[in-house]
Amino acid sequence: MERESGSGAQVWILAETDYRFGAGELRIVVSSVDWSQPHVLDGESWYDVRGTEVTADGRVIGPRQTMVKASRLNGARKRPD
Repeated sequence: MERESGSGAQVWILAETDYRFGAGELRIVVSSVDWSQPHVLDGESWYDVRGTEVTADGRVIGPRQTMVKASRLNGARKRPD
């Protein structure tokens, strides 16, 4: 997963193998990750992610909900203060 910063919003770029369900690379501005209910699929943990899908040039496609591999969310989890 890569991250890009544009006009203040951080865009996560996910490879097709790092999220479910869709085809091709996904660009998403993440608004939330549901850390409370991981899904285990094929021996890996996945988390529900909500956000806004955007194009490579920053145009908004619309709301998006998907599942993302836990291994691709490293560092994204909020740490307690």
